[in-house]
Amino acid sequence: MIVTKRYLPRRTVLRGLGATIALPFLDAMAPALTAVAKTAAQPIPRMGFFYVPNGMFLPSFHPAGDGGKNFELTPTLKPLEPFREKIVVVSGLSNSGVVSTNEGGGVHTRAHGGWLSGVLPKRTEGADLRAGKTIDQYAADKLGADTPLRSLELTIDSNYQVGNCENGYSCAYINSSSWLTATTPLPHERDPRVVFRRLFGDGGSVEARLEQMQTDRSIL
Repeated sequence: MIVTKRYLPRRTVLRGLGATIALPFLDAMAPALTAVAKTAAQPIPRMGFFYVPNGMFLPSFHPAGDGGKNFELTPTLKPLEPFREKIVVVSGLSNSGVVSTNEGGGVHTRAHGGWLSGVLPKRTEGADLRAGKTIDQYAADKLGADTPLRSLELTIDSNYQVGNCENGYSCAYINSSSWLTATTPLPHERDPRVVFRRLFGDGGSVEARLEQMQTDRSIL
């Protein structure tokens, strides 16, 4: 007898184990007798950009040593010890494109709005936004066709501010790190349920969707 449906959906594993959406691909998650099931799971290259708005305590961040592979991981980087041989820490850079010498305040908004593009955002409180297409979206142009989602923009902070956030700069520059074009910001998503649905879908039936939406229960 040939069993064709002996597999575990990711959703089942997430619900049963309380794992995160970063769960690695498991052989049991591939339907039997498919090309995927017959192929060994291989690590998929990922590109991620993480914005730390309040910066780092540099004495605990910058590695000690004379550069190259001869460096000592500082307290902030110590958790990355298992991946030491794959780490490159680049220092001495300056995003001079977002530095304005004649606009006074607004440095936080300018930094956030231009950190992935190197473009000084236009100072405006209205809808005539202008910054620059960001590097993640250039990468998505090349890689997005091979992935279910072109890109995924996430946040753990509030992303619903409106109006003037700082010195005449629109809050849109704070609400978005990724820009599809110079005038099209991509909003962050902070709701885990919405992110889960984007990644894995709503379920194959009404019952499955209702089960996910049970009040006061986390699907993660």
